[in-house]
Order: sequence, then C-alpha cells, then structure tokens
Amino acid sequence: MKLLLVRHGIAEDLQEAGGSDEARRLTDDGREKFQQSARGLAHVMDRPDAILTSPYARALETAEILSDAWGGPEPRTARSLAWGTLSQLAADLRKAGELSKPGSAPSPDGFTVLVGHEPHLSGLLATLLGGRGASGFAFKKGGAALVEIAELAPGSGRLLFSLPPRLSRGLAPD
Repeated sequence: MKLLLVRHGIAEDLQEAGGSDEARRLTDDGREKFQQSARGLAHVMDRPDAILTSPYARALETAEILSDAWGGPEPRTARSLAWGTLSQLAADLRKAGELSKPGSAPSPDGFTVLVGHEPHLSGLLATLLGGRGASGFAFKKGGAALVEIAELAPGSGRLLFSLPPRLSRGLAPD
C-alpha cells in the first residue's frame, strides 16, 4: 500500500480564525499556491483510491483542492489525522476500506492521500520508516511525501519521494 502524506497549505493565523485552531482556513495566497501544487501532483501521479483528511478547516480545504485537481475522489474526514495515534489511523483506514483486514495482503496498486498537520505527519512518516523522531522529516506547508508500506506498523515503510511545495508547484503544466 502507498500513502501520500500531504501537509495543509498556508493558513490564516489563530487570531484571524477567532482563536479557534480547528477553524483556521487557507489564506488566499495559500489556496493559490496549493492549487498549483495539486495540479503538479495530479500531473505526475494517477488519481488516488481515497483522500482522507483531518477535519480541521485548512486540511479539509487542502483535500478538496487535491480532489478537484485529480477529478476525485471526494475527501473523507478522519479524526486520527488531527493528532491521532497510529492505531487510530489504522482504524480510520479500515473503516474507509483502504487498509486490508489483518492477515490479507494490501493492494499493490493505487495509493491513499492523508492530509494533515505538523508535527503529526512528520512523526507518522518517521514511525513508518523506523525512526524515533520527526525532526528529519519536517513538512513545509503544502509539502508531500509518498511512502510504501507493507503494513501500517513502525518500520514497515519505504520512502519513495518527498516534495517540498516549491517543487510540486514546478511540476504543474503551464
């Protein structure tokens, strides 16, 4: 199974959102830049099997931009992407039908997009790659990384690529 981890785009600060972290939305600049990044990702990657996102406004907006760039699928929220544990993420992936049942082989084709936040995403990537800390895997806003996993377990992953947003924007067709 492959997971494309994506950090939300540039968002408004806490004061602009009325003090609610969950309500923070993408800025106009963040939306524009991420639309270009999403077009770049869609240009070089086939349509994903699923898009799961944190329910926080900025992540949901980012997931919707990705869905538009690929022409689907519709994003589904997963609370585990708003600071959940690996076991909670596994439950959300199973519920969405994107993770094989224990004892069955994961699908070798396709990928699932996970849209979330820092430092949660870098911690998830570090865990999947067998690392202990997230510091070596910090995602910039709008950044992405593709990891292939045998199972959703520590050390089971292999990093296929990591793209800072500047590079994914550069992949967008003119």
